[in-house]
Amino acid sequence: MSSLAKKKQLGRDRRHRRVRKKVVGSPQRPRLAVFRSSKHIVAQVIDDVSGVTLASASTHEKDFSDYGGNVEAAKKVGALAAERAKAAGVEKVVFDRGGNRYHGRVKALADAAREAGLDF
Repeated sequence: MSSLAKKKQLGRDRRHRRVRKKVVGSPQRPRLAVFRSSKHIVAQVIDDVSGVTLASASTHEKDFSDYGGNVEAAKKVGALAAERAKAAGVEKVVFDRGGNRYHGRVKALADAAREAGLDF
């Protein structure tokens, strides 16, 4: 790993710790956690009190034959995660961007989840 990659990872880890100090999922408002890699994006709706994942969506699933590292895939994952969360009885969530900047794929996922009916 190059020094630039280490520096970027260190910054992401610091942002993630800072965000997670404030964002906690409860049974009333679970946490919508986002993980982004260069090729994929994952969204999970998590109840931190009981330690249970209530709903999830990912570009790793068989439904996604397209490339998972772009904004269009992030929109599909956000809409699918919101649909599955609503099926599990979740209307309101808190957003955990996972240390990523709120831009690009992370923002597209959040906007798609809002349009699909999640409140955050």
